[in-house]
Amino acid sequence: MAVLLPLTIKTIMAAKKEKKTAQNEAKQEAQEPVVERNDLLEAQEALEAEKNKFLRLFAEFENYKKRTRMPIAPNQAFKSVWGELQRKVFFI
Repeated sequence: MAVLLPLTIKTIMAAKKEKKTAQNEAKQEAQEPVVERNDLLEAQEALEAEKNKFLRLFAEFENYKKRTRMPIAPNQAFKSVWGELQRKVFFI
């Protein structure tokens, strides 16, 4: 047979106190992942910013290469065509 213990005020208060501490611990554990998520979001935003900077820098460098590329002057193109024509037609 089970022995029934009389409920006293001390046991009731102790049970309530344990319940509150368990609830507080659960709240603290629930709040910790939020902090980690914030850190994760900050890291992801920083990564996106760095990717954006890199992409823009790469595009700027490609544009620089296009701007500084030396075009063939029209007279040089004409000279090469004229030289080819002389070799084939006049056998020079």
